[in-house]
Amino acid sequence: ADWITEVVDGLAQNGEDGNASVEQNVKTQVEAMCQQFPMYQNI
Repeated sequence: ADWITEVVDGLAQNGEDGNASVEQNVKTQVEAMCQQFPMYQNI
């Protein structure tokens, strides 16, 4: 839920065109979590 809030707050502050860095930061965090806790370990 924190990631959603971070993106929405970024959109409110930066607008759609200025939010790329916030979105990239959240994407990096999500990818790291998915690497740490894979759903499908045999894939």
